[in-house]
Amino acid sequence: QSQIDAPPALSLIKSFPTDAPFVHTAAFVPDSTLFICAGGRESKMQSQLGGEPKNEVRVYDIVSGKEVAKVGRYPRAHFGPVNCLQFHPDGKRFYSAAEDGYIKVHDLP
Repeated sequence: QSQIDAPPALSLIKSFPTDAPFVHTAAFVPDSTLFICAGGRESKMQSQLGGEPKNEVRVYDIVSGKEVAKVGRYPRAHFGPVNCLQFHPDGKRFYSAAEDGYIKVHDLP
């Protein structure tokens, strides 16, 4: 689960459900009501636990709290945990980088 906290008391503002075991990075989309979070399991943990890796990127609408997009299946998904998100200057796309060594480009919804 990802959540947004407000400083200084760090009271919970909003939470977003995710079935990825770990969230490694999150970002607000500039000039938008969208929030992106990403993560997954480390390769070592994945080989021990088996199952689907769930190295995914999820896009949520901050106002409604609803998931509006998900990148979670090959070939769009990563083979390793997603550790970095960066937005393209055009504001219509973003990049995800993961432990699999790939940087992928995604369209924003």
